[in-house]
Amino acid sequence: MNKLLEIKNLSIRFCRQHRTVQAVEKVDLDLFENEILALVGESGSGKTMTALSITKILPQSATITEGKVIFQGRDLLKTAERDLEAIRGKEISYIFQEAQASLNPVLSIGRQIQESVILHHQAKDKKQALSMSEDLLKLVRLPHPERILRSYPHQLSGGMNQRVMIALGLSSGPKLLIADEPTSSLDVTVEAQIIRMLLELKEQLRFSILFITHNLALAERFASRIAIMFKGRIVEAGLTKDIFSAPKHPHTRELINSIIRL
Repeated sequence: MNKLLEIKNLSIRFCRQHRTVQAVEKVDLDLFENEILALVGESGSGKTMTALSITKILPQSATITEGKVIFQGRDLLKTAERDLEAIRGKEISYIFQEAQASLNPVLSIGRQIQESVILHHQAKDKKQALSMSEDLLKLVRLPHPERILRSYPHQLSGGMNQRVMIALGLSSGPKLLIADEPTSSLDVTVEAQIIRMLLELKEQLRFSILFITHNLALAERFASRIAIMFKGRIVEAGLTKDIFSAPKHPHTRELINSIIRL
């Protein structure tokens, strides 16, 4: 398999009120084409900061002090902002947790998807954008897409809004989908439906997924490889079956032992 993404020696620090905090330290990570890699760790371990650094959308207080982020042979950290805008959201897209908070509450679902489709040059006019928006909602298995296009986020359930977020993420035809805790606010039944749907869409559309989660049991079901993050560092990485059959780092063993098996 060909490498789609390489993160090399990445370090990120925060400067707040004359105090410096090292959020990410010397992280190395590889993601291959048509692969699901799970980045697993507790809250505050540096998972989200690592993901946001890929397209340089970190908070203003964060600084990348060293490292490379190579996407399809190109170092994104050295890419000019204008060129990066052509990659961000189009070839690399994000799904964030708390979908209802991420969606614009004063715009209809249809308006938001159509704007994304037009922005990333997937449609030439509003009529085509409307047709593509409806197709995207069908793709993520939402019933009555024509009604949902007229709806607002507060009129939909959490699971439906999360499917809308996935539709938005796929609207540009990305090569890499970064899913940051996409099921954290959903009940286990809806979570299972979303995960199953993402697996099916990945095989259908042939994109890679960087799946960020604190839930190692979920990563076991979903990802082919797992990287364990602890205090800003990758402490262990490997095939999912190897991580579970022979964990090497104490923190990995702690995470595995914390899983409740039904």
